[in-house]
Amino acid sequence: MRELPASFLLISYRLLGSVLAPLILPSVAALMMARKKYRAQLSCKMGIVPDYVSGMVGSKPRIWLHALSVGEVNAAMPLLNAIRARWPESALVCSASTATGINALKQKAFKLDAAITCLPLDFPFLTSHVINSVRPDLFILTETDIWPDFIWRLHEQGIPPLMVNGSISSSAARRLRQLKQRGIDAAGFLYGGFDTVSMQSEDDAARLSGIGSDKIRNIRCLGNLKYDIQTQEIGPDALDQLRQEFLISPGDFVIIAGSTHPGEETLLAGCFERLCKLSRQKRGNRLKFIVAPRDPKRSRELLDIFSSKVLNVVLRSNIRDRNADVVILDTLGELSKIYALGSLAFVGGSFVSTGGHNLFEPAAHGIPVFWGPYVESCSDMAALLENQGAGKEVKTVDELCKEFEVLLKDSQSREEMGKAAKECVSSHGGATERYVSLIESSLSSHHSR
Repeated sequence: MRELPASFLLISYRLLGSVLAPLILPSVAALMMARKKYRAQLSCKMGIVPDYVSGMVGSKPRIWLHALSVGEVNAAMPLLNAIRARWPESALVCSASTATGINALKQKAFKLDAAITCLPLDFPFLTSHVINSVRPDLFILTETDIWPDFIWRLHEQGIPPLMVNGSISSSAARRLRQLKQRGIDAAGFLYGGFDTVSMQSEDDAARLSGIGSDKIRNIRCLGNLKYDIQTQEIGPDALDQLRQEFLISPGDFVIIAGSTHPGEETLLAGCFERLCKLSRQKRGNRLKFIVAPRDPKRSRELLDIFSSKVLNVVLRSNIRDRNADVVILDTLGELSKIYALGSLAFVGGSFVSTGGHNLFEPAAHGIPVFWGPYVESCSDMAALLENQGAGKEVKTVDELCKEFEVLLKDSQSREEMGKAAKECVSSHGGATERYVSLIESSLSSHHSR
């Protein structure tokens, strides 16, 4: 069988992109114009670099960091803060691929005097124009949002592209390995343009190495940025203010369900109804639930779901009833802070097969954490929390309800789990410092070329 090396795949990809661009781009532009949430990204997706990005002349080094969406932006914030501290005169450019990711950057990275944009569509003439306009000294990709032409073009121009906090699932690695065995070096095509591919865990690094592509240079394991989570500090006064905003009394018991997905809220509504009935029968502390959908635009849908269970439900933006059972978070960027109100937490994306979300966010606030069986994207966090008695995987929502029932009554176990959760987070950091060292080395190498 004739082999298809990474270089052949790249040439084919670029040729196909050049041929299809006149046919595809008008349709893409029309679709983006038709949808409000994508409209603001249209110009930069089409290679038009905002003046405030291209005009950052004189500031050195010029460091560009890209994240896929909100979760990746949150994980990248400790690194962005460290970059600004290490290179205070640097020009920081930050981009994301989704509208919610860009909004998160505007809320958080803007405070670091960073220019916010998005990557262009991965067509050769767009990527080359954008790179020549921004002229970064270094490009940092967080996790796995790979745009091959963009990455290879940086590499070819002597601009180091780094992957940080990388991960690869066992199924993706298996598919790439099978292609390699058939002579198709898809892994080299995807990852070969990076100067360094730094992975979250030894398992991720081993899976990528095991594919067998000699095009992938310098695979390393530098740890998970999500372990270096920076919780929003909540002092006693700020916590009291937050309780007042949510109309939470000192004796209330608060359960938080964060980053939930379609299909999960219906299950949780049944659980919450059951727990509320038990609480009223036993005349215990009043129960309150805060639900944060992964997509806040679904908040109205969640109102209907939880109201159908005869629960008193309000939106975060319109809290007026102190007797509300459930508060739906319809705002962006607050969840990390709001976990401080919780007595217990469930992290969504884990009862449906989306891979789960950052389990350390609630754990950092010292509350027990629970999750469903689908946590491939944060399995290392799950193992750490479970091994230290700080959290637990539940197979079904019925099992989750039973765990909540037990901990509602057992304050000592709840406090012990919460303490273990906080200690687990604080003892597994350090990835940010290692990534800063990598960036420093890469910048030195770039400037010596």
